[in-house]
Amino acid sequence: MEKCEVPNLVPAGKPVINSWCGIPSSFSAEVMAHAGWDSLVVDMQHGMIDYQMMVTMLQGISTSARRRVAEALTNCAENLERL
Repeated sequence: MEKCEVPNLVPAGKPVINSWCGIPSSFSAEVMAHAGWDSLVVDMQHGMIDYQMMVTMLQGISTSARRRVAEALTNCAENLERL
């Protein structure tokens, strides 16, 4: 597996190229993870992605060295604790 380079890019002053996953599909998330982005956000706030779909999408992204970020559906303790 590749090493995640995001922690090295920021201190070096280099840009981090990010993309958002809004399609509720673990397959599309895995494809995006191997497309060369530095990091990916699973967007639970603006789309149809629920908690279970987010888990499968993060599993797909974990097959690469991409940094994974999940955006919470709402800013409440219950949702944030699950992430």
